[in-house]
Amino acid sequence: GSDSEMDANLSLPPPGSTGSLSATSNVVVDSRVPHIVSLTSPQSPREHGTVSIFVEFSVGVVVTGSPYILLENGNIDRRATFIAQVEPMILEFRYTVALGDDVTDLDYWTDEGLFRSSAATFQLNGGSIMRQSASPFLPADLHLNPAQGFLDGTISVVAEEGVATFADLKI
Repeated sequence: GSDSEMDANLSLPPPGSTGSLSATSNVVVDSRVPHIVSLTSPQSPREHGTVSIFVEFSVGVVVTGSPYILLENGNIDRRATFIAQVEPMILEFRYTVALGDDVTDLDYWTDEGLFRSSAATFQLNGGSIMRQSASPFLPADLHLNPAQGFLDGTISVVAEEGVATFADLKI
């Protein structure tokens, strides 16, 4: 027998060149956590007695179950229920105005007083809102930011990742 030694070639081909992983596969590694970037409502609630609330995420999401948004609505808190996934990054929730609802500015419910950045506003109701992928496993960050952002639209803030812009939702 022959005992010969050979040094291994430890250099990798440049990305995109022959023999590189990126030249031979479609592997993408993206671990960004979806977060809410905007809440909008395109209509007056006086139209048909309903309010559609569109929640836009930073990346595509997948919804299971029947999540809802808790709304602060005067004497009785209400729910905006999940209706549809309009686009990969946009979910539609709908609130139906009920007899006795009396509020100047529709607001989301919070358990954090004036800070209004509560994840408790979104109730998953046994379901989930996850990052869109072949095997969804990364839960979305459902905190509403920034502090003092709310649905009556008097504050409009666009800032860094994880901060939302809120638009008018008045009834």
